[in-house]
Amino acid sequence: MQEEILTSTQKIVKRAKFVKINVGKAKFFCSQTKESDLIRVSSVPNDHKWPEEKMSELIFIFNCVNFSYWPDKGKDIWNININRNSYHGSIGLFRALEEFLINRKLKSPLDLINNITENKFLEILGNNKNLPMIKERVFSLIETDKILKTKFNESFLNLLKLADKSAVKLTNLLILNFPSYNDFSIHSNGTKVYFYKRAQLIPKMVFDYTNRKDLGDFRDLEKLTLFADYKLPQVLNKFGILEYSQNLRKHIFSGREIPKDSDQEIEIRASTIQAGELIKRELQKRIPWITSAHLDTYFWQISKNPSLILPPHHLTRTIYY
Repeated sequence: MQEEILTSTQKIVKRAKFVKINVGKAKFFCSQTKESDLIRVSSVPNDHKWPEEKMSELIFIFNCVNFSYWPDKGKDIWNININRNSYHGSIGLFRALEEFLINRKLKSPLDLINNITENKFLEILGNNKNLPMIKERVFSLIETDKILKTKFNESFLNLLKLADKSAVKLTNLLILNFPSYNDFSIHSNGTKVYFYKRAQLIPKMVFDYTNRKDLGDFRDLEKLTLFADYKLPQVLNKFGILEYSQNLRKHIFSGREIPKDSDQEIEIRASTIQAGELIKRELQKRIPWITSAHLDTYFWQISKNPSLILPPHHLTRTIYY
């Protein structure tokens, strides 16, 4: 899994026309990064403490619908108000699932998708229904429910057992059994490029929540790559690590959509992964334990820093990120 991601994205980066990795800026970023910045960064935006089994199931359900939060043109961003606090994006959706689980007194997070309908999903979202791709999210949940029942005895924990403490094996199980996790593109030159963003995020989130104990004690987390979405390249562009061609930059800054599987979109995602590998190797010279998965969460947390003014991110409507 990791090898096909790294090999295929490297082929794209070597011949990229629209995106360039600035090695000097990447090394400067590394020189300014402290080990203390990277210790115990967590990717799990939970508001409640859950038993490991329930949280693992909730992480799985969440990632079935964890994609594409930017609003349609002319609409406000989706948000949800919980206990006088307003949340949006991935944090908002995770909190929405938590609150629905608690308020409805459901025994298991998997009850969230049992007989799921569009109306039930809209209830989970709260008063604001502006979240894009509602039908696609509901389809993903229906598909997931069916596959769990037919292949895994209605239990995500059975997937964890089959993975046998391997983040790579768990990622592969998700890719092979759940179509919505099979995240790849085909470049115009014929290269099949692999990303597997949401599939890789699941073992990382379980790892973070359990602090590498019991269910999250994966022995090979270092084999995961950066999880290419739209927030990470936004951060890398902010620090000058990713440089866009003049036309691509104009396209992004004008707020025009970039089609899924276009060469521009593939180059952005491929360059994000390869930039992550470059930064990881540079940091490992003084922080040997750092992995791409740790860096992914670190970049994601940087993107949530309200004091940091970020450039616009690219807009691609897709279920994969």
